[in-house]
Amino acid sequence: MIRLLLALGVAALLAACGTPPGAGPGASATPGPAPAATGWRYLGSHSFEKETPGLGLSHRYDSSAGWVDVYVYGLRRNNWASGVADVQFKAHFDGTISEVQALARRGDYTQLDVGVVQDSVVGGRNFRSVSFRFLRGGKPVQSFTYLTAMNGQLVKYRLSFYLPAAADPALQARQFVEQNLRTGPGGPGV
Repeated sequence: MIRLLLALGVAALLAACGTPPGAGPGASATPGPAPAATGWRYLGSHSFEKETPGLGLSHRYDSSAGWVDVYVYGLRRNNWASGVADVQFKAHFDGTISEVQALARRGDYTQLDVGVVQDSVVGGRNFRSVSFRFLRGGKPVQSFTYLTAMNGQLVKYRLSFYLPAAADPALQARQFVEQNLRTGPGGPGV
């Protein structure tokens, strides 16, 4: 039963990260940290805790380049080992890929291409990441997922860029994560 609830909760989390800017549920007007140099605008935050305990908070940003969702959550834990070292980390990360593939099977995304999973250091923290290319509503998108654990919680960045992009999406994604780590990935109120 707990696995089913977690799977449903993570599916809800992923479905929310696939929504374009301005369409997310419960977005607030409270200003929050955003990397000003890249033109990202903070749109608001949403707590998933009431609906599905363990899914934490999301923070939405957008720009003319695309949209970003930052998630801070624990999956009912507050003791995730830092970085990518937790024994349950790999299974959770693999589940995020499976959920994107499920969205493609459902028809939300077409022509899905999943990139190579890699570990890297961004902003002094160990992350696991993967990229996706797909069509969403017939429009090409490149998306990146970066996941780490810090302060006992998981921090996931889902960064989606419209194609063709004016600048390298991979570089823009990395710069956003680095800047957001400096200003606080918890966003306002965390």
